[in-house]
Amino acid sequence: GSIRPDDPQVRRELARAAMQRKDFARAVIDARACLKQRSDDRQARLVLAMALAQLGQAERALNQYAILLKDRPISPLVEKQFLSLLRSLGRDKQAFAWCQERLKSGSDFRIPLAELVLLQALSQQSAIYDPQAALLSVQHLERLLKKPDLYVFELRALAEAENGDFIAARKTVARALPLARKQQDRQAVFRLEQQFKRIEAGKKPSQTRQ
Repeated sequence: GSIRPDDPQVRRELARAAMQRKDFARAVIDARACLKQRSDDRQARLVLAMALAQLGQAERALNQYAILLKDRPISPLVEKQFLSLLRSLGRDKQAFAWCQERLKSGSDFRIPLAELVLLQALSQQSAIYDPQAALLSVQHLERLLKKPDLYVFELRALAEAENGDFIAARKTVARALPLARKQQDRQAVFRLEQQFKRIEAGKKPSQTRQ
């Protein structure tokens, strides 16, 4: 059949294309047009949430994530973006409470545990900032994963550096870099090299937060 511009699938693809062009306003229009006809289109809703966040419409973005988070199983990508958005808004307590609730439910522990490490190592809120707890959260994550993981290495180095243990942090990064290069993960290599520079300078991650 011929392509109709009001076809929800077409609108979803247009929304995704707009997102890639960084035309966030257009992405919102097309994603909404898709959802108007097909409210259960998760991809369109995710594009809408991401575009709204980029436009600084945080509350509206969070509302879209709240709908997506009702799905079971919860999408790790959705959960990670939702928690990152909360942290970027300084809503650490809300993010922290979410992670703890999720860990009690006993499933999909990876994202909530990783986010706990970030919150405990970097939060500006004294009720949440706890570098030693961050290290325990990393150890918990390592035990559950049972195999070396690049992102977990980054989290471990972050927690070690935040605890002022720069020697341990340096060793962790030195273990992770060959793995990142072997996997040809350029982004991880870049992040680890930046992390190494900060460790060499003796800077705690919370002092260099963006």
